[in-house]
Amino acid sequence: MRIIKTLTWGALLLSIGACAGRDGDGDRTDDSGGDSETEGDTDSDTDADSDSDSDSDSDTDSDTDADPERVPQTLTVVFLSGYDGFDLAPWTDTGGYEQPIAAAFAFETKDRTSGANESCIVVTSLSAIDWTSWDAEAWVSFESPLTVVSSDCEHFSSADWGEEGRPDEEIGALVLGVSLGPLDPSAAEAYAPVFEETTGLTWAQEGVSRHFGSRVGLRKLDSSSGFEVSAPVVSVAWEASGTLEIAVDRKGDVVPTTGMNKATEVPSPVVVKAQTYPVLDPTLVLLR
Repeated sequence: MRIIKTLTWGALLLSIGACAGRDGDGDRTDDSGGDSETEGDTDSDTDADSDSDSDSDSDTDSDTDADPERVPQTLTVVFLSGYDGFDLAPWTDTGGYEQPIAAAFAFETKDRTSGANESCIVVTSLSAIDWTSWDAEAWVSFESPLTVVSSDCEHFSSADWGEEGRPDEEIGALVLGVSLGPLDPSAAEAYAPVFEETTGLTWAQEGVSRHFGSRVGLRKLDSSSGFEVSAPVVSVAWEASGTLEIAVDRKGDVVPTTGMNKATEVPSPVVVKAQTYPVLDPTLVLLR
């Protein structure tokens, strides 16, 4: 249940666009009856061969339909955690379910066979969190290896994503770094129109008051090199109780923390979301 709820939260917090493509093929075999007039046995063999070939091709077509190749186009990374002023910690959502410290990797994909637009999400949990100073400009920064806890991503190219065609193993071999700090002007400029369009509020007033900055970085678990860091992104903190149960208003909406444009540290207790924006190239983010 918790994994399902985490996946649902990840899906609700993402804005995933669409992409288009095409592909498709087909083939058939046709055993002619050239020998059928001269040999009855050959006739019988020919029929058997024809049936066998036809069934085999039919099975192949059926497999193609059942297992389409999904081509990753873009990737969005969302980090979610409670923060009590000292440590990151699990938090409780509006439904009363405890949520782990998690990061969701949402792929926007294309079905190579049909051209259909699709999406899928790999949800990971963070453990062995190490508070670091990898981002010198941040109020706080930390890193953690990732453990895959839920995934509906499959049928990616086996040539690029392993025999099973799933990104789970590659994501599970990464360390995630997150930093929280002042809002970057370039990120604010990019996000402001989205905020105003989706909320009907003014960025210069409500927007800057509710948001602060973050960076999301990734490196391989067995690497000693620094993080491959995303462009600066916009973060939000929602008010929470002392036990990190997310707060809601009379309408049942979560309550954002305000005054972030004057903040000098991460407020607490809160639930924090850091989301890469805009969406990223999967081949870059997964260090492939």
